[in-house]
Amino acid sequence: DEMDFEFLGNVEGKPWRFQTNLYGNGSTSRGREERYRLWFDPSKEFHRYSILWTPDNIIFYIDEVPIREVVRREEMGGDFPSKPMSLYATIWNGDDWAT
Repeated sequence: DEMDFEFLGNVEGKPWRFQTNLYGNGSTSRGREERYRLWFDPSKEFHRYSILWTPDNIIFYIDEVPIREVVRREEMGGDFPSKPMSLYATIWNGDDWAT
């Protein structure tokens, strides 16, 4: 199971983009990437990125602003994340597709 905030970088002068991902039980058929534009430059100040994860829904937040909500539905079956997870952060170069 996996939940992600992914920053896609930017081209100078254009808005920063990021996406959220959500995978349950290894499924990529639900919760795929949803892309958004940031209303700020994340390299200028600190911001709070959080995920509220309950048995019934998942909400992604930036600075306490809800960005995306996924509500668990019966037809999702095991595709809704329900297994224990870990937190980790990485930086990798996605120049060829992200910006």
